[in-house]
Amino acid sequence: MGIDIQAGSSPLSSKEPKYSAVILKDGELVASYEDLPLYKVLRLVIEHHVDVIAVDNVFELASSVDKLEKLMELIPHTCKIVQVTKIGAEFVSTRELSKELFGSRMDLTPLKTAYLNAVAASKGYGSEVQVFSNKTKIIITRGRSVSQGGMSQERYKRSIKAGILQATKEVKKILDENNLEYDMMVKKSRGGLEKSVFIVYAPRESLYGLIKPVSYKNVKIVVKPFKSTPLVASTGLQRPLIMGIDPGMTVGVALVDLDGRPVFAKSWRTIDRYEIISTISSYGKVVVVATDVSNPPELVKKIGALLGAIVYAPERDITVDEKNKLVSELKETYDFQIEDSHARDALVAALKAYRHYLNTILEVKSKLRNIEGVDAYSVISEVIKGRSLSEVLEQVYRRRVQEHSKPVEIEHKPSTHFEKVSDSGLKERVRSLEAIVLKLSNDLKEKEKMLKDLETEVRLLKSRKTYDEDYERKISLLEVNLANLTRRLEESRNLIEALEKERKWLRDLIVKVSEGSHILLPKAVNLNKIVEDDLLKEKVRRHKGVFTPELGIIESKTIEFLKSIKGYVVTSKDQAVDSRVLRIPIVKAEVLGEVEDYVVLERSVEETASHIWEELELIEAFETRSRIRKLIEEYQKSRGIKE
Repeated sequence: MGIDIQAGSSPLSSKEPKYSAVILKDGELVASYEDLPLYKVLRLVIEHHVDVIAVDNVFELASSVDKLEKLMELIPHTCKIVQVTKIGAEFVSTRELSKELFGSRMDLTPLKTAYLNAVAASKGYGSEVQVFSNKTKIIITRGRSVSQGGMSQERYKRSIKAGILQATKEVKKILDENNLEYDMMVKKSRGGLEKSVFIVYAPRESLYGLIKPVSYKNVKIVVKPFKSTPLVASTGLQRPLIMGIDPGMTVGVALVDLDGRPVFAKSWRTIDRYEIISTISSYGKVVVVATDVSNPPELVKKIGALLGAIVYAPERDITVDEKNKLVSELKETYDFQIEDSHARDALVAALKAYRHYLNTILEVKSKLRNIEGVDAYSVISEVIKGRSLSEVLEQVYRRRVQEHSKPVEIEHKPSTHFEKVSDSGLKERVRSLEAIVLKLSNDLKEKEKMLKDLETEVRLLKSRKTYDEDYERKISLLEVNLANLTRRLEESRNLIEALEKERKWLRDLIVKVSEGSHILLPKAVNLNKIVEDDLLKEKVRRHKGVFTPELGIIESKTIEFLKSIKGYVVTSKDQAVDSRVLRIPIVKAEVLGEVEDYVVLERSVEETASHIWEELELIEAFETRSRIRKLIEEYQKSRGIKE
């Protein structure tokens, strides 16, 4: 359908504007109308199953972006609006368009302009108008600063990143379950996410009851609507391009042509797919959308689908060294500036795709070298998409033959559908108003249902603890548990380390004891306990010795016991008591280690004790002989016996 506004009419006027309209089917004129109000034009769109509404100025249909959006909601989603005067980045007048299509500049009445618009759109001229003014942005970020915190700072950071990751997964799940179209951008970090942003292609009201703004201790979710201007994406004949995309919180986009020349490279923060398409549409028609990783991200797939382009991904992820090499080779040939790593990665993806299809490009160029009047690059783009060369050439020749047809002169024949009869016009107006009332009634029912759902949610929230409190309680409990587990883990590591050292020491001790270089002696803090403690007494009897840190006062019964077993005492300190006084060996020696109730000593203490026992035995033998001699002398003296 081609449309043009009648002279003297305007969407800005308080008076209802009137339009001329024509309907083309397979290039043939099937109907024409004049003096139609807009609501009748929209009714014709539905009656004739119109696929394209062609205009020379989109704001002839509506005076503002908001009104244009509301208008587009009234037409079927399969029908698109095309502004035929915007071709790529350029605008042309209807007279220039008339000369290009028909070879002459016609005297353009509104009806003839409507016909011109329809013919131009049917031949691929113009740009599609896309309005997405009602979009919603969901931002998930940290809820508190981590600039302070001492030793707990890293733990806080990990907790926040994990919380952002979990919230992002939950929001994505909700959007997927409710079939809402969106773009997702994330800033990854070790252990989770730093930030994530969703651009949802739906008004804020459609998310009521699904996702709400929250501000927790660790995570904050912001939900806000925002508007954008109408996007006009080119639909005409343009040079084929290869597009590279580097998705993320910052999106990089680059374009190269089919000769491998760089055309465009830029990056943006949190840009949506339609803004990307609108920006690059003036440079040409994208036939390949490329990425630098082997698994194409969702944004790459979605933009490829919207552009009708094929998606290219390398067999393996492109390394940083490969990227730098490709860019260096490019700069040797072209003076082209790259602003950052995101634009660089997008350009590398496009260049990699170009090299992948280079053999196909050269082969088609070679076969078309001697054929005149054929746009080689258009043919190449179709072959890249998978079509055979012969099939594409056949289609090109058929189109060129059909383009030589003469322009059609329009004779207006008033349609019986819209005779200027008062009763018929009133009846039509009533039917239109009834349709509007029905739509508003359905909208009211939907709002009432939404209100009831919200009231139910409020009652449930009031009847139990809030989610925030429950969340905080769980987080606090988890943090306490984590701190306890961390402490226990550190203690366990220290214990394992100490036990490992002790195991090695004991292993060495066993070897030394078995070899005879070391001995074990029972330990007694108080020597006098030996005769009182049967277990200790038995140990001392078995080892023939005992160790004590300090001698102290030794009772006679303890000395007698040690004498009876010919035992000895070892101490680690210098003592004032002499072995000859106690008549038991007192040996000073260094303790090499302790094993429960035993100490480890060198074997030499036994030899030292043995030597002392020999000395003590000699002393006691000498003293015994002296006492005997003295007794004999005293006896002889008492009897008067001379020596």
